[in-house]
Amino acid sequence: MFFICTLVFFGPAAEIWSFVRGYHHFMETVLHVPHPYSARAYYFAEKLVVFAIRAYGILTGIQLWKIRPGAVERAKRFLTIYFAYALVDYLMGIIWLALMTPEGLRHLALSNFLSGNAYRAPLSATGYAAIWYAYLSKSARVRSTFFENAQGGEIPTPKAPSAATM
Repeated sequence: MFFICTLVFFGPAAEIWSFVRGYHHFMETVLHVPHPYSARAYYFAEKLVVFAIRAYGILTGIQLWKIRPGAVERAKRFLTIYFAYALVDYLMGIIWLALMTPEGLRHLALSNFLSGNAYRAPLSATGYAAIWYAYLSKSARVRSTFFENAQGGEIPTPKAPSAATM
């Protein structure tokens, strides 16, 4: 249930909070870059991708909550996408600084980026994805809850109690 809450509630809320909190700082920073329109386009494209990934996470969480067939595979796919995005985003930050920072400041900007807190996002995404992927792969509870019938690929529905058992 905690994993489902991170997918449906906590993750999207944290992302929205991060966007609201970081937007003002970003707009102040973008005034000082040589290509402000490119920086804005990159920022909003990045946020669009993040929100799309979070929307997929919400869909995945709802599917897990409702114990739908294929929900575990969808959750593993979400975790893989989430992990890959965190790594690509980190690398794109490095590439962005290398391409958009004036040559005289490039070394300092890259040094600050690499020694700063930028590594925390891919590191936490790696931990989150690894822990939950392992849980979804190895947990007996997940196997018993999401047992799929080999014949029809559907989850067996519980039988209604009969009058004799009541």
